[in-house]
Amino acid sequence: MKINYCGGNFMYENIIEMIEKKDFEKALNEVEKIEDEKWEKYNLKGLVYFYKNDLEKSKKIFEKGLEIEPINSDLLFNYSHLLLALGEEMESWRYLMRMHEKDWAVYDILGDIEFKNRSKASAIKFYKKAYDLNQTEEMAKKLLEKRKIIKKNEKIAFFCLPGLETFIKPIAEELAYEYDVRLIVSKEEKEIKEGIEWANIIWIEWANELAIYITNKFNLTDKYVINRIHRYEVYSNHIKKINWNIIDKIITVSKHIKNNLIEINNDLTKKIKVINNGVNLDKFNFNKRFNGKNIGFVGYLNMRKNPMLLIQIMSRLNEKKYSLNIAGDFQDITLKEHLEYIINNDKVDLIKFEGWRENIIEFLSDKNYLISTSLNEGHPFNILEAMALGIKPIIYNYYGSKNQWPENLIFTTVEEAINIILEDNYDSIFYRKWVEDNYTFEKMIFQIEKIVLKKDYIEKNIKHFKFIKIESSIKEFLKGETFSNSLQINFSGKKPLISREELLKDVSKDKKVIHFGFADHLELIDDKRKNNIWLHDKLVESSNKCVGIDINKEAVEYISENLKIGDVYCLDINKDELPEEIRNEKWDYLILGELIEHVGNPVEFLEHIRIKFKNICNKILLTTPNAFRSINNYFLQKDIEIINSDHRFWFTPYTLMKVLTDAGYDADSVFFTENYQNYTSNQIEVLENHPMWRNDLIMIAKF
Repeated sequence: MKINYCGGNFMYENIIEMIEKKDFEKALNEVEKIEDEKWEKYNLKGLVYFYKNDLEKSKKIFEKGLEIEPINSDLLFNYSHLLLALGEEMESWRYLMRMHEKDWAVYDILGDIEFKNRSKASAIKFYKKAYDLNQTEEMAKKLLEKRKIIKKNEKIAFFCLPGLETFIKPIAEELAYEYDVRLIVSKEEKEIKEGIEWANIIWIEWANELAIYITNKFNLTDKYVINRIHRYEVYSNHIKKINWNIIDKIITVSKHIKNNLIEINNDLTKKIKVINNGVNLDKFNFNKRFNGKNIGFVGYLNMRKNPMLLIQIMSRLNEKKYSLNIAGDFQDITLKEHLEYIINNDKVDLIKFEGWRENIIEFLSDKNYLISTSLNEGHPFNILEAMALGIKPIIYNYYGSKNQWPENLIFTTVEEAINIILEDNYDSIFYRKWVEDNYTFEKMIFQIEKIVLKKDYIEKNIKHFKFIKIESSIKEFLKGETFSNSLQINFSGKKPLISREELLKDVSKDKKVIHFGFADHLELIDDKRKNNIWLHDKLVESSNKCVGIDINKEAVEYISENLKIGDVYCLDINKDELPEEIRNEKWDYLILGELIEHVGNPVEFLEHIRIKFKNICNKILLTTPNAFRSINNYFLQKDIEIINSDHRFWFTPYTLMKVLTDAGYDADSVFFTENYQNYTSNQIEVLENHPMWRNDLIMIAKF
């Protein structure tokens, strides 16, 4: 809480001293002497009740102060601090972002809120700003630790034609805090090819000539491909020339652009996600505005922008001395000629063409209204930015507008536009709040992170993963029909990198599975469930049906009675009969996760299992630590053995095949997995190219 401001006012200093000494009643008596119209009264009074722990009363008092001074930094900071105490973190974020001058502590809090609730990449941005303003060892350590936590291994290449990078550049910069990113603004084949070869995620900005070229020229089978569509593309022939088969996800900036795209190609429906544009509120400082006579227009001047309607509206307002300033270049010389003729002929003399303005914030600084007369839009930034500043927008009723903006700000006729401008209703806070609730830059980044670059990318990786089939020539050695004292089996070649959990979820999806040895160590179960890493939960979630079998009676009883998880059985496979519920089903897989390395006689153990399950189960799937994992080689070079003290064996692909064959199974396929989430991009690349160096060995065999 900021209780150390006073601006040299002796009375305020005394009140602050009383608050610090917890002499609250005396402080309140002094506060009541301050004039009601002064924001300081409500700031100090709110502080008193905050420290008295009467948070709801403190909240109402701060809000009254904000009605007087909505952008006062002390009020905003203290009110935000109160909201944090009430657990309203995103509301706290809203008011902190309204502060014009933010110190390092504000950015640090913004980072904490963002990190916990929304975009991890945006959180790092705020932490970095905090560090830039407070370059202490503590802040540097926090920034590095947070970035290490979130750093992902995916490499994203953003492709955009020169001159069209305005919208994608800030997105690429933000995601670079979390991913390895390259922004390739080029139409040169060499640069494009290098970017495609480097990345595993391809983002093509705009569905234009570049999208046509990339999707038809390059083999992108092992890439995750994203295309973002803004507006004009759905009205061009480009859409029909793009190879949509290799695009995994399409982002449209609005729902109505999505609908337009579906009308053209209904097969794309499942690929489309709507992610609206977002405004960086840290750049667009809110100020409370009022009715006035200054109207702004921002955008290129062409027929789609419907400037004739703009002139009709201004001609009606001319007598009332409303002025219109236009920031934008003409894209049609005949339109320029026509507008100048109409303006001069009708004596609409308060219209000024300012040409293109780089600094839109400066242009809008004295405006009371932003008018948009466009016939067609995607999700226009000019309206978003004006509302973020607290300016009232006057919006023509283009297709899709009512899904984006408050209806009371939308007009269809000239008369309706005039009424919206002349009415008394003007609510700057409402306009700003509309953007805060719906269209922040951080929300957009969060949607990209969560909807596109995580869940769907993993699905793409899994989609392209295939088990390595065991060749029949190898089976001759497994059965002892052929012998070699230096047999070589080649597992080389780039393979998708997925984790053991991802693989098992994919294999068991919509299948009937028996999870053998499901229980885990009793003392670890609750912690693993809390962290969402208990394998049995994952298999139950992904499979059509999953039963668990384990010899650990105490663990099975705990899972059944305390966790209320059904279809779990305590069985000694060597002695006990299978329950009728298991015997009477046909099962796709029997899954043994990290179990075989604990068994004293794995051949005998697997033989018992085969006899027990061969008539009811199609395949067995085993996972075990890989003897060739890279960490073993690392410690080998130091003459150190690293081992789980409960393990009895290390398995290589061949030795596990041999054990399965000796136990009467037909070894079918193999794969290697690694929990890669916290690895660097270089580590990922090495493990993709050298699958045998991964931690886990997965094998499937037929009964």
